[in-house]
Amino acid sequence: MPTPPKPIAEGNVDKTPLVHVMLSIEKRALTGTLAVWPESERNGQDRVLFDRGQIVAARLLDPASSLERGLLALFHRRHAPYAFYEADLIGKASGIQRDRIAPLRLVVAAVRGGVPKDALDRVLGSLGTDPVRVARGIDEDAYGFLDSEKAFIDFMRAAPAPVDELLARSGNERVARRLLYILRLTGAVETFLPEAHERRSSLVDQSRSGGTPDVMSGARRRRRISRPLARTVATPVAAVGGDSRASSISAPGARQPSDATRRRHSSVVPLEAPDPPPELEGPMRDRWVAMVTEVRQFDKKNYLEMLGVSADATAAEIRRQYLVAAKTWHPDSLPRELEGLEPWAEQIFRYLTQARDVLTDETTRGGYLKALESGGGTPEAERKLEAIVSAALEYEKVGALIRQKRWMEALHILDTNLELNPEEADYHATKAWVLMLRDGLKSRDNRMLVATLANEALRLNDNNERAHLVRAAVHKEEGQHDDAIAHYQRVVEINPRNVQAMRELRLSQMRDQKEKKKPLITLSGESTFLSKLFKKDE
Repeated sequence: MPTPPKPIAEGNVDKTPLVHVMLSIEKRALTGTLAVWPESERNGQDRVLFDRGQIVAARLLDPASSLERGLLALFHRRHAPYAFYEADLIGKASGIQRDRIAPLRLVVAAVRGGVPKDALDRVLGSLGTDPVRVARGIDEDAYGFLDSEKAFIDFMRAAPAPVDELLARSGNERVARRLLYILRLTGAVETFLPEAHERRSSLVDQSRSGGTPDVMSGARRRRRISRPLARTVATPVAAVGGDSRASSISAPGARQPSDATRRRHSSVVPLEAPDPPPELEGPMRDRWVAMVTEVRQFDKKNYLEMLGVSADATAAEIRRQYLVAAKTWHPDSLPRELEGLEPWAEQIFRYLTQARDVLTDETTRGGYLKALESGGGTPEAERKLEAIVSAALEYEKVGALIRQKRWMEALHILDTNLELNPEEADYHATKAWVLMLRDGLKSRDNRMLVATLANEALRLNDNNERAHLVRAAVHKEEGQHDDAIAHYQRVVEINPRNVQAMRELRLSQMRDQKEKKKPLITLSGESTFLSKLFKKDE
């Protein structure tokens, strides 16, 4: 009597869904037979023959019109044993259906029919709370996605976000959950690190503001800016083949990077747009030049111009134009000949995504259109505004630096801020104040310098308290008492609690009162002119 074969892996689909089992077999390119028992007491098993990870034949208890249709029925089982044998247990008997089917396409179709909730929650939970996006290099055709599913894939690429946010904004949460499930199982999802993205974007910004270029090894540089998710799903799929790593499933059909690509990915992003490589010719060279030209102009475009829409465009029109632009500028859409332009493509794609988000949200669109009316709304204007805001935050440190008499640090911040925003009165007035405290007012040159700064502050804002204090101090030093008092009086009008100005005004009043109390006869026995004038005849 022949010895029955022993399985190399076995389990139950209530613990390890058949989707996981099939993908594990494909990943490890196993050859043998997968047997799946029915949920009822019915005799026999459904047997599926694999050749190096691909389905080639099956003997099903309930044959269907096609092998694929018959196999899909197996995924509906929720409590059924399975086992994998490294042997052909199909044989050559009648009733065998033969066809070559990629397990990935089969499981994608099966997932459309439903996934056990516990398995779905477990896999999506493993994505955590970080923003995620579709990993680069996957072969979408290998999945056999429908057009509606491809739209969600494009959405993920365009707007990386945490899972909860992706689901809420997907428009069809049921489809989105299942797509995230299959992408996670196949390692086709990666975390998106905004800080890394911003670092790369800042490198591009540096090049525009005169940063030093780093021309390393030619035009091509690192593509990936995201960290792949750990691809271990909490499931005993690893039982297939006894390999504890079997649950880590890479996307079938993914392009494997060459050594040259790996070296390129480890390089630093270039800081200025390079010229086309000498070997690049024809349409690709023309496209390179056109993209560089567009990059140079993009900085001065507003969101409407970026997407090519009017101010009254509908949200649907904006999204449609966004997808058109994304086909040109999405980094994944760049052919290998244009990889050297990827940092700029990423920068522009980021702007396009911002444009879509702002213009399709009624709560932000109105404010943005108002910003356009005042001359803002472009990346260039936005960058300048960000710099001004950053400078204002730095300015908050100046008060503490003055108290600590750290004059050089305070002046450095003030000079930087004045360069960014020379129309801010406080910066001129505070610089005058610091110079006055540090160098005093004995020097005529220093008095002229601080007076000039204070005058500029008052030109910009006549109610600048500190500028009036500086002008008062200069007038006082130069003996111009009335002018000094006038400025102290303005300080009190602006801020009635200014102790220094109040003290100076009180001292001035005391001096005036003292002058009024002086006696008319200054020396004993001597009369004043008035006493002589009004003296009565005796």
